[in-house]
Amino acid sequence: MRNFKFFFIALVLSFNILFSGCVPVLIGLGVATGYMVTKDAVSGNFDIGYDTLWNTAVYVLERKGEIVSNDKQSGVLKANVGKDVVVVKIRELTEASQNLRVSARKKGIISNLSKAEEVFSEIVRKLTKNKEQEN
Repeated sequence: MRNFKFFFIALVLSFNILFSGCVPVLIGLGVATGYMVTKDAVSGNFDIGYDTLWNTAVYVLERKGEIVSNDKQSGVLKANVGKDVVVVKIRELTEASQNLRVSARKKGIISNLSKAEEVFSEIVRKLTKNKEQEN
């Protein structure tokens, strides 16, 4: 019975990682402290400075598309990525902790969660790579 429970837990975790992208794995690496997927956005909390997260988001969006709006004061970036409008919002929780929310819409109307997950994951990957290079 114990082996069955272990097998079942391993199977569930494997499917979670396979079908929800690499974000759960990256959380385990210490970059994000948690994340949430809603019907139209992906958000997560990061123990990192505001400027570091902002600069990483700008870097990723510049490489994936064209930034059309950049308001660091309010923490909002908008970019055209392919046929989608991607909105990145960064909200300061504490001086060393930020909330990142990424949403995407096709032609500004229809939600494109897969594009939001793609951009969110790319930002997390870049943060992870930068953190690994620091160590």
